[in-house]
Amino acid sequence: MEDMLNGTWNARVRTLRRYALWMSALMLLTVAVAQAQTMDEAIAVYNNGEYAKASELFTALAKDEVQTLDTRKEALMYAGRAAIAQSEMDKARQAVTDLLELQPPLIELDPDVEAPPLMDIYYEVRGSMEVPKADPGMHTLAVMDFRNYAFEDHDQWDPMQWGFSSMMIEQLSGATDLKLVDRENLQYVLKELDLQSVPGRVDQDTAVRMGKLMGAHAMVFGGIYIMGKDMRLSARVVKVETGEILLGESVEGKYKDFAELMEELSLKVARSVNSSLTQTEVGDRTETRSLDAMRSYSEGLDLLEDGAYQEAYNKFMEAYDYDPSYTRAKVKAQSLMPVMAVSDGSSQDGKSSGGSLP
Repeated sequence: MEDMLNGTWNARVRTLRRYALWMSALMLLTVAVAQAQTMDEAIAVYNNGEYAKASELFTALAKDEVQTLDTRKEALMYAGRAAIAQSEMDKARQAVTDLLELQPPLIELDPDVEAPPLMDIYYEVRGSMEVPKADPGMHTLAVMDFRNYAFEDHDQWDPMQWGFSSMMIEQLSGATDLKLVDRENLQYVLKELDLQSVPGRVDQDTAVRMGKLMGAHAMVFGGIYIMGKDMRLSARVVKVETGEILLGESVEGKYKDFAELMEELSLKVARSVNSSLTQTEVGDRTETRSLDAMRSYSEGLDLLEDGAYQEAYNKFMEAYDYDPSYTRAKVKAQSLMPVMAVSDGSSQDGKSSGGSLP
């Protein structure tokens, strides 16, 4: 009889345990669904251009310790964007500070996704914090904007100075043993040093000094040469610590094959610092092979330097129209929504005409 009672009791205990586990899982699922709904609702408000209300929702989500870490991180990113859309720079700075303190080591923001003013705040705040040391086997490269030496149609090739440097950074970023300094970070340092971000205005000695400030091991200087339908792209890689020239080479071909020429040049740059990057990895990171799309994207980058956000948006969307697979152009256009709301005055009452792309 005693064995029978013990058996019945143990069976009941096991049933209660399974029930408790099931209820716990159900509660976690319920919380997760509620969090997702809350975040989705806040994002919907943001996309509707109701930036003041969105800012309150995202700030509340970020402070709620019941929320998952990923939810709080995303909320702080959106809070920063909403603050920029209302020209509330102090709130944007606080959101970025909270974000970087939320999960050390420091979180990376994507300059293709975030508006330029928010990236400037990010670099400023990040620079005031202790940055974890990079892997000793990791090479850090900073790619300066290319210089235009075109013999023909010089003005037509000017925007490519910005576009080709951006393209090389993206191609090289496929290496696991390379870290690329964001082009936007480079422009931020130029502004902090009160230097004009015009290709060729910064000499090699100054650039090397900049490289040291950014923790770069090497600086890359590029050049564009055009004669007729022929193109020559050059690169010089300079070791920051010693000023030693690690590479001084060029590639040649037809300018219609610019993407393949950039891939070849990027691979030479990678090999100059003993990176294990392969030709296939470089090619896989090439996002457009349309010269028209690349030119429009480059013109957009040029316009960003002058703070002409609406015009830059138009150029990025033009690039996307030329090549619908060029998603970076569309994402870059999306990033300008908050600052466009400021520039057209529509966010003064906390509401804009919309925050998402058509």
